[in-house]
Amino acid sequence: MTEHEFWNFLKENKNSEKIPQISGYRDISDPEMRAIGKYFEAHSLLPKNYEKLSFGKLVDMSQLLFVKNVSTVTKEAILVILAHQNSKEILEILKDYAKNPDKGLEMFSNFALGECETWTI
Repeated sequence: MTEHEFWNFLKENKNSEKIPQISGYRDISDPEMRAIGKYFEAHSLLPKNYEKLSFGKLVDMSQLLFVKNVSTVTKEAILVILAHQNSKEILEILKDYAKNPDKGLEMFSNFALGECETWTI
């Protein structure tokens, strides 16, 4: 899957239903608060039926995390999608990425990893 194919997939599978989200004040001087805010905002990119995506589709998109020239916003969207999967294999992918995330995605990848750990039993 290419970055372009990923965004086409999201466009084709746009969730028309509102996803309940938390909102609040973000102190832009605090990097951790900015990262938390970005992480919550990225949930709006979850595609419809994200919990039913095939394992193959998830693995395909996860490979983009390890490609250096893929944009940060693409990686953020992928991390949020992967974070919502109940899969030990996807959890391992997130653990691998969290060991050496792209600069600026350190906290974001840790949030995704933590969220996936809560879904994966």
